Amino acid sequence: MTVMEDQSPKDRLLDAALGLAARRPWEDVSLADIAHEAHVSLGELHAAFRDKLDILVALSDRTDQQVLDTIDTEMSGEPPRERLFDVMMARFDALRPHRAAVRSIANALARSPADLIRLRDAGMRSMTWTLEAAGMDTGGQIGALRAQGLAVVFARTLRVWLEDDDPGMAKTMVALDRRLREGERAMGFAEGLSRMFGRFGDIGRRGRYSRDRYDPRTPLDPEQEGSGSGI
Repeated sequence: MTVMEDQSPKDRLLDAALGLAARRPWEDVSLADIAHEAHVSLGELHAAFRDKLDILVALSDRTDQQVLDTIDTEMSGEPPRERLFDVMMARFDALRPHRAAVRSIANALARSPADLIRLRDAGMRSMTWTLEAAGMDTGGQIGALRAQGLAVVFARTLRVWLEDDDPGMAKTMVALDRRLREGERAMGFAEGLSRMFGRFGDIGRRGRYSRDRYDPRTPLDPEQEGSGSGI
């Protein structure tokens, strides 16, 4: 029995979608293509997902689960202010095997604002779980602002990560650290942001994604420093 045959139909469909997106533009991938790649019928695909955006939501949820499983087993002893950096980096780590697919999907979404709007709730849910994993309060208006701010940080860092070929993801860590600092300033009220991001001067000293592994002065490509669309 192959690995794909041993998976649930839903996971086979998700992996098929990623495989196709890695080989061609996401806009050119049809639901029929995904069903064929996963060796399931269109009826089985319809029973699992309503459309391609529903597949993207499920991929995001699956990544959330992978990250949370990692956090639960390896990061439970870290203080919240260190865990936020670690959780964000764990997400990029989980996405690393699918970098080509993520690039294809991100490029397609950048050309389709309507799809981005439809995916907003899934993005906010992922960022809320990220904050929860870091031990930060996500309730009320402050919690919503935290999730929104973190979504911007993720989207902008994603563009750097897509071009970061370093196995240690040094440029990604530099960009994430900078974006978090920028977010701390941009929100405009220090108390709320202090609770959101903490003070990042000590980030990573005990975390898996240690600052010792990169130089904070590492230059970034000017294009990578700009805003980007995320998924």
